[in-house]
Amino acid sequence: MPTSRPAPPVETLLALMQSGDLRALDHLARAYGERLLAVARRRCDLPEDAEDAVQQALLAAGAAMTGYRGEGSPLAWLSTLVTRTCWRLNRRATRTADVADVPAPATTRPRSRSGASSARPSARRS
Repeated sequence: MPTSRPAPPVETLLALMQSGDLRALDHLARAYGERLLAVARRRCDLPEDAEDAVQQALLAAGAAMTGYRGEGSPLAWLSTLVTRTCWRLNRRATRTADVADVPAPATTRPRSRSGASSARPSARRS
């Protein structure tokens, strides 16, 4: 994870973001990376998901940065992306855990057409 360093002025970042310049994303990652990781560590249920959440959020920010209107701070916007990514990862982990907890179905033997179980051979009397 990149170390924190001061970000360029918000006006500069906003102009870079709205023009689609990927340098803005680099500035954001370097300036806010540690803070975003702290948010992810608090929001993600699994510790190993925290770094993935930050990476996924930064990728989403890169894809959506031309639509950033500058109504809030870039840190608040990125923190929201990280939080939503953690929620998504948490739901995925919960669904996976729920499926893993379901026992495998018991194997049964098919019934014959007459309705009797094929597990027992039919007794023939002469």
